[in-house]
Amino acid sequence: MIYAHRIDADGCFVEDVFADALDDTLIETPCPEGLYRPKWDGEQWVEGETQENINAILAEKIRARRNQLLAESDWTQLPDAPADTADWAVYRQELRDIPEQTGFPTEVSWPAEP
Repeated sequence: MIYAHRIDADGCFVEDVFADALDDTLIETPCPEGLYRPKWDGEQWVEGETQENINAILAEKIRARRNQLLAESDWTQLPDAPADTADWAVYRQELRDIPEQTGFPTEVSWPAEP
């Protein structure tokens, strides 16, 4: 059995497989870590996604996490919340400001909960 990486018609990684023999859709060369969308160019693994698309995907994931953190802290803004609402308001504003950070979306500084 051969451990290989199956690619699609465009050369993009699909899945890891065990096969009896290699064919045009199976690559034995190890796929390196750190590629967002690995693509076989006929000789080596390369990044198969543009940096613009990678950034858009990252931004979407970061905004989703930020929105989750905002939703989880909504209770802190209720008038009778057993928390320092001012500190939590600052934290929540810092979450809202994440997309305005220098380096977003590849570099994000997450605020600490109060």
